[in-house]
Amino acid sequence: MLKYLTTHFNFVVYFFEVLAILTAIFTFKKFKNTKTKLFIYYLFYVGFVELGAAAITYFKSNILIEFLLKTGIKVIGWFNIFWLIGSVIFISIYYLNILKVRLFKLILTWLSISFTITSISYLLFNLSDLNTVHPYLYLFFGAVVIFTSCVLYFLELLQLDNLIKLTDHFPFYASIALFLWWLVTSPLFFYEIYNNESDWDFVNLKRRVFLFANIFMYTCFAIGLILSKPQPKNG
Repeated sequence: MLKYLTTHFNFVVYFFEVLAILTAIFTFKKFKNTKTKLFIYYLFYVGFVELGAAAITYFKSNILIEFLLKTGIKVIGWFNIFWLIGSVIFISIYYLNILKVRLFKLILTWLSISFTITSISYLLFNLSDLNTVHPYLYLFFGAVVIFTSCVLYFLELLQLDNLIKLTDHFPFYASIALFLWWLVTSPLFFYEIYNNESDWDFVNLKRRVFLFANIFMYTCFAIGLILSKPQPKNG
């Protein structure tokens, strides 16, 4: 079973991503007047990123994909732009909208601005790296932004006079999922040099870590959307 899941890694992950996105669609009405709506938009964005990557990988004969490929973009470059940069910016915007403590919002605002400027500047001055590597700058700085966002949210929860029922609060599910996903997967990027056909043990290990991390994360998102309740004031 594990071998089968590893071999069909992409399609298994697609299944859980689609599951989360479909859950988001069916629960959108429930959250349309809350800040959780922003996270639902994020899930739609994830769908766009994955659809683009899948199209570049499996549908190269398509006219639109042929045009995209002529620009020089490859899957690794696509993920560099839309996942390692775009996804982090999207998540930081979500947390800026749900955080209430002024100091926390200020910290995250400056951190997010610094990440955006630094990442885009690095991209523009190092275009040769776009389709060849996942730069450590994106990985490290992006992880810092995500961890900071989640930690600030957890600290804010601890400061509440009347601690909310966490199972009713969607940001709690999202924060647990995001924090653990980045915690588990980030270290693997620093061993990317071993991710090649000469070291299948590492290749399979990386696939399995990402597989179960993705399953956990998207399942958390789906369960959170189903179980949590609309809370216009805090998410």
